[in-house]
Amino acid sequence: MAKRKAGRHTASICITACLPSAVALGLQRFAQLTERLDEALVQQQRTASTEAHFAWLVPLLEEYYDPMYRYQLGKKAGKILFRGSWQEVAAWLAK
Repeated sequence: MAKRKAGRHTASICITACLPSAVALGLQRFAQLTERLDEALVQQQRTASTEAHFAWLVPLLEEYYDPMYRYQLGKKAGKILFRGSWQEVAAWLAK
């Protein structure tokens, strides 16, 4: 019983955190991803594996967060002083 409540609480947190993406994705797509989240939580409780979460996380990242990141990056392109891998950035900062 406690596990089930914890799962519902986790789902509630995830869904609430993802609400801004509902408008951008469309309510139908958001409902599909929410259903995948519910299925992933059930599978996680049964098997202790988090693998099923990729079914909702990957599309959410690709369809909402990646485009938003690119948009914001484009708006701030003039402020970017340096780009590179973390090693290249560390070396640039050390100069």
